[in-house]
Formats: sequence, structure tokens, C-alpha cells
Amino acid sequence: GVQTCALPISEPAGSRVTPAHQQLDLNYTQDIRFGRYRVQLVGDMYNVMDKQTGYNPNPVLTSATFGNFFSYWAPRTFQLTARFKF
Repeated sequence: GVQTCALPISEPAGSRVTPAHQQLDLNYTQDIRFGRYRVQLVGDMYNVMDKQTGYNPNPVLTSATFGNFFSYWAPRTFQLTARFKF
């Protein structure tokens, strides 16, 4: 459930900082001609190094999971696209 606290805020805004997240994304595009038509093949890879940086930490001091992350950046993903241009 949701916990609320009636205590005044005792820390300045922005004083909690999560780890920095760097991500490498790659794209490859190839055009193939068939007379007056073209097929464009596109390959994308997101988060190449598969870095799993956490964010959204548990803020409840009395919780056994205090400071553990609720969320993580998306894992490595691939996307393939084909376009027919005429």
C-alpha cells in the first residue's frame, strides 16, 4: 500500500541522486535498388552494452528494501525494419 508521512520535509529538494545512466544505441541502414523501386532495410540496437541502471528507489526508511530500486532502464533490444519505396 501507499504510505504517507505527516513529518515536515527535512531534506532539500534534489538531494537524492540516482546513478548516472549512459546508453549506446546503434543504427544501420541499407538501400537496395530494384529498377525504379527501392527497399530500405534498417537495423537498430538499443542499449548495446545492456547496462541495467536502477532508478526510482524505495524512499520508505522503515522498509527492509529501503534504497532498492523499483525500476530499471530497458534491457538491450533490437528492431528490424523493411521499407518499400516507390
